[in-house]
Amino acid sequence: QFLGDHQPDIVFCTHQRASLAVPAMLAARKLNIPTATFIYSWDNLPKGRMAVHAGHFLVWSELMKAELRYYYPEVQPDFIHVVGTPQFEHYFNPDLVRPKGDFLKSLGLDPKRHVVCFSGDDQSTSPHDPSYLADLANILQDIPESDRPQLVFRRCPVDLSGRYQRVLDRFPEIINSEPLWASTEDDNWTQIIPNMEDVELLVNIVSHCDLVVNLGSTMAMDFAIFDKPGIFVNYDPENGEHEAWVKRIYQLPHFETVHQLQSIYWANSADELGSVVQNALTDSSDKASARQQWLHTIVQHPLEHASQRCYKSLHTIISITKNDTGS
Repeated sequence: QFLGDHQPDIVFCTHQRASLAVPAMLAARKLNIPTATFIYSWDNLPKGRMAVHAGHFLVWSELMKAELRYYYPEVQPDFIHVVGTPQFEHYFNPDLVRPKGDFLKSLGLDPKRHVVCFSGDDQSTSPHDPSYLADLANILQDIPESDRPQLVFRRCPVDLSGRYQRVLDRFPEIINSEPLWASTEDDNWTQIIPNMEDVELLVNIVSHCDLVVNLGSTMAMDFAIFDKPGIFVNYDPENGEHEAWVKRIYQLPHFETVHQLQSIYWANSADELGSVVQNALTDSSDKASARQQWLHTIVQHPLEHASQRCYKSLHTIISITKNDTGS
């Protein structure tokens, strides 16, 4: 009834995994209103079936367009629009970037020392993340204090489990930078959304930290935008509950480009973490070319024009539909 009353030119779903959007998309189809959906993340197509189907699809890159055609051969190429992703656009807004010294001091960090960021994944992707954070904090203690990098932790914004608290209590030197996301509905990750304060916080973390450590997260791309290295942990903790978990994660198809290009550093054990961090900090240009090639493969460039391409694609879809219907 709502769509019938308002007769929008198009219904656009910004997250193809959000099942709450299905009724609106089905209603639009019944009313012959054109629909489009955006593929939310680089791993969404290989890892699971889409909840939200649409007449048109907005994707990150030519690579993702090929993936969509592979997994959903019924979708014709003309209905797939390569736009990039708006999530990286804020890095190109200088108004969001605070002076490095001011920002690091606001977190209680020394601007004269290196800063390592550990970024958490969601609990289902990386159940061992607290162990990795503890391993990193522990191994950094072995580095002489004058050369020891400082450690900032940013959890995955939709991970509200509290599973890191024991590690943060054990290592008070870890700076915990809480994401500033708002939850509109308990226990529903699709209803946890960022605000501009968190966008600014993230921009400054990526701008002013020297490298990022995580298990296969897109945060390595965020840091690559600033030509900064990323480290992927590549081991299962001893006595972990999930045997051979990490091996299965990195065998997922969306990591194929990482294996081909070797755009990140690998930490194959807890003991390796320290040396890998120091090597990456010592020569951050080592993988610079591979990082940029990875970015250009995964995301349409220029990165800062993604929203404009989304806007143009939606207008194109509307125009096509009107021409086809003669309205």
